[in-house]
Amino acid sequence: MVASIWLDIDERQVQDSQRNQVKKLMYGLIYGQGSAAIANDINCSIAEATNMRESFLSFFSGVKDFISRTISECKTHGYVKSLFGRKRYVSNIHSSIQTEKLKAERQAINTICQGSAADLVKKSMILVDKMIKSTPVFQEAMMTLQIHDELLFEVPSQIVSEFAVF
Repeated sequence: MVASIWLDIDERQVQDSQRNQVKKLMYGLIYGQGSAAIANDINCSIAEATNMRESFLSFFSGVKDFISRTISECKTHGYVKSLFGRKRYVSNIHSSIQTEKLKAERQAINTICQGSAADLVKKSMILVDKMIKSTPVFQEAMMTLQIHDELLFEVPSQIVSEFAVF
C-alpha cells in the first residue's frame, strides 16, 4: 500500500521489486540509515538513494516530523520513551564526536519504533492469554513462541479452524 501511494500507481501494479525496495527504504529510515547504507541495501547509487530518501520523507512528511521531533526531544531529555512509556537513556546524544552523535540519533529513533512494537506484542500476548484462559473450548491451546510481531500457538486439531478466527 505504501509503495502504491508513494509511487502513485494502483496497488495491483506494484511489483515485488518495488515493494521490496520501498520496504528496505522504510526500514532504513527507521534504523536511521544514511543514503550510503540504503543504496547498499537496495542496490542503487548513493545519489539515487538520496533522491529516494528525500522524496519519501517529503511525501510522507509525518515520518520526517517524527524523526526530527524524536531527536529534538531526546536532546532535551536525554532519553526516549516507547509507546507504553518505557525509557531508554541515550548518553551520546550530545557527543561532540559526529559518528557517536549520529549513532545516538539512530538509537533514539529505532528505540521508539522497535520498543513500541515490543510493547504492543507483549500487550497482545497478555490479552490473548487471558482470552484463551477465559474461553473453555480454547483452554487446551497454548502460546508457544513469539517471533518479532508473530505469535505461534499449539492448538488441538479439532479446534484449529475455530481458533484461527478467534
